[in-house]
Amino acid sequence: MNDFFIDKNIIKKSFSMAASTYDASSKLQRDVADYLIKILAGFQGGLLNSKAYPHYHNQKKSLPYEKKAPLVLDIGCGTGALSNSLACKYPHINFFGCDFSLPMLIKARERFRGKNINLLSSDCEFLPFRNSQFDQVISSLTYQWIPDIESAFSEVWRILKPKGYFIFSIPGPRTLEELRASYKKTEETLGKKGFITLMKFQKIESISLNLKNTGFENLLTQNTLNIKYYKNLWELLKTLKATGAAPPFPNGGKSLARGLILKETAKIYQKNYPSPCGTGISAVYHIIFAVAQKKM
Repeated sequence: MNDFFIDKNIIKKSFSMAASTYDASSKLQRDVADYLIKILAGFQGGLLNSKAYPHYHNQKKSLPYEKKAPLVLDIGCGTGALSNSLACKYPHINFFGCDFSLPMLIKARERFRGKNINLLSSDCEFLPFRNSQFDQVISSLTYQWIPDIESAFSEVWRILKPKGYFIFSIPGPRTLEELRASYKKTEETLGKKGFITLMKFQKIESISLNLKNTGFENLLTQNTLNIKYYKNLWELLKTLKATGAAPPFPNGGKSLARGLILKETAKIYQKNYPSPCGTGISAVYHIIFAVAQKKM
């Protein structure tokens, strides 16, 4: 398979088209966000830890925007599930959310009615914020879509206050390994080399190096495996498409070759990677969680 070329215009279009179906199909994304919230809540010194900002944690009502209140930015907020959950649990924090898909932000705005959350449309590599503005930056399953992750991490470093925290999740290299192996076997069987491209995800060591190179102290990196089950390959691909993450095919994927390849891939996938009950298929999502701090 050819290396996956990250075209942000295509990715932006894909996520914009998926805005109306994203929430109903994003079980994995919700699971990852929930786990990220647990890391945020338990991390000593983090803004969600009551010992860090006791005055604000004692407040019973949402505070109006004020300079003294902690500022947290959710990068790649999508339809706002992560920010919304955090805003409900921690009304002492002023949240900002940004995403490069306007339809996603429109969905997020509907979800945020009545909450003190500010939304902006922006690219991760060019954040429209002042230097040293935020106490904490969070992000869930966003940075795999960035062509130059080190440049994007540098932007996070720029907008964080000294000693500010950057806490995020990103897919690891084992993500969808069954689909990758099945596609490869299909290419060998049908002699269709290079017809399908799948994204390659960074290893945890690479993520740690990227953080170090941009001036962060890497405080925690953690690998987790999340296994999901689907009726068949078609349901898996439908879920990926509904969340904006479907693998691309040449020429829009409307050729007869596409149908032949998918049919053969479905057969190989079912044979080699059945679900425990034997009637469906399994898919591994390898998720890396990281906590980093901006050095002085």
